[in-house]
Parts: sequence; structure tokens; C-alpha cells
Amino acid sequence: MLTKGYHLISLAVLIALLWSGTNLPSMRRSAPSSPLSLTSFLSKDRNEWLLPKKIVEAIIEGAKNVLPVAVLLAAAGLIVGTFTLTGLGLKISSIIMSVSGGSRIIAILLALLASMVIGLSLPITATYIMTVVMVAPALVKVGVPAHVAHLLAFYFAVLSEVSPPVGLSPSAAAAVTGGILSAP
Repeated sequence: MLTKGYHLISLAVLIALLWSGTNLPSMRRSAPSSPLSLTSFLSKDRNEWLLPKKIVEAIIEGAKNVLPVAVLLAAAGLIVGTFTLTGLGLKISSIIMSVSGGSRIIAILLALLASMVIGLSLPITATYIMTVVMVAPALVKVGVPAHVAHLLAFYFAVLSEVSPPVGLSPSAAAAVTGGILSAP
């Protein structure tokens, strides 16, 4: 804190601006005009100063890190878009009931599969909402209690975020931290 505590100045300024209700700059101008760029000049080490060259390098590095995640999102968006635009999403409940033949285990496994497809490019909350609307009625009709169907829908929504083929959360974390996107 003693050597690098001056970086907290930017946080204090941001909180003060938010508290005062001041209109902050637009997204396009926010990074260069932020107090974060000014606090770097308080460092005694000139290598830590945030000069225009470092800003350009950071923008290039950010673009490189976002590319793998953007490709995954685009591919998953095509799948989910096809899934919802064709009307298949509204028929999922009846498909699960007819294919399972009344078996709870098969219905739960089909609900898991449908949730994985629904959650390919959606955040957890949106996946849960879509899963509850599409999958939970089928589970209730095959004899699963309503609260259990909602818990399964929530669990499947969370599971769809971290599991293959897309696994957006681990992919995004690997891109940000510089980790490896595939298993060794």
C-alpha cells in the first residue's frame, strides 16, 4: 500500500463522481479521460507511466484476447438463433415428453441436453429463464415436483456456462489471464 497506494486515487475519484451524479464521459472517451491514466504518472519508475505507446499496446493486446471469445460467441449465437427462430424452442416441452415416454430419468437427461444447447451463447440468467419456460413444464408433467424442476433448470443453466462445446466462462477467463484454451 505504501509504494503503490496512489492507484486508489482513481477509485476514490470514480466513487466521488458516481456519488455526485456527474455525467461521466461516453464510453468512447472514458479510458483516455479517466483518472487512472493520470495516477500512473505519480510513480517514480518511468516504465510504469501510461504513455500513448502503452495505451496502443494495451488496445492491441485486448483485441487479441477478445478474438477467441468472439468466435465462440458468434458460433454459439448462430446455433441459439436457429434454435429460437425456427420455433423449436417452443416445442421443446412436448418433444421431451414424447421422447422420454414418461420416464423421469430420460426426461431429465433430455432437459440437460436442451439446456446445454439453449445456454451456448446466453448468460446464466437468460439461460435459466429460457430453460424454465421450455424445459420445466415437461419435467413437471412427467412427475418431477415444480421446485425440483426449477432447481434442475437453474443447475443446468449454470452447467451450460462452463461445459463444452463452448464453455464461455472458462474461455473468457483464459483469454483475460493468458491461460491455455484447450486441455493439454
